[in-house]
Amino acid sequence: MSNTLGNKDLSQSEEEQYELQDGDPDQIKSVSVAHATIRIKLARMLDTFLDGKTWKLLLGVPAYLFDGKEDVPAEYKRPVQPDLMVVCDRSKLDAKSCKGAPDLVIEVLSPSNRENDEIRKFDLYERAGVREYWMVDQKPRRVYVCLREGDGFSNVVHMYREKDKLPVSVLPGCVIDLEQVFADL
Repeated sequence: MSNTLGNKDLSQSEEEQYELQDGDPDQIKSVSVAHATIRIKLARMLDTFLDGKTWKLLLGVPAYLFDGKEDVPAEYKRPVQPDLMVVCDRSKLDAKSCKGAPDLVIEVLSPSNRENDEIRKFDLYERAGVREYWMVDQKPRRVYVCLREGDGFSNVVHMYREKDKLPVSVLPGCVIDLEQVFADL
């Protein structure tokens, strides 16, 4: 089997990376070490809090935000794959995905996805009914939190700096120490 797409070597390109899906090349976006580290630390903290509780933390799982809703435009029928999400209603989960809006969605911003997360996904998460949306910014080290108020996110975006403690609104009692999240990056 060839590792080429046209004249491109699929195994050697750092700018464009591909993996084979059912024999066809599919472009993937790699994340930085800092991005992966932040995601792991947040997952560890949330998982520790959720241990023994009914809520579910998911990483790398697709979410069909508008599943079961009628009159949804075609572009909203495609799944999104947040860096992390917490689902409080386990009936939304099947063996492979989340069907409907997660309660908490966390996206770690990267130069390659920043606009997508700040604009397109913000709009999708707001329309779908996500209750809490975090955008974790690696530089400067901040977390922007959007909370649901009525039919959409509040006009107030809460900003937390790297030395702050961030309360998770949808998980009463859960507080994330951002100094630990951003340490050693």
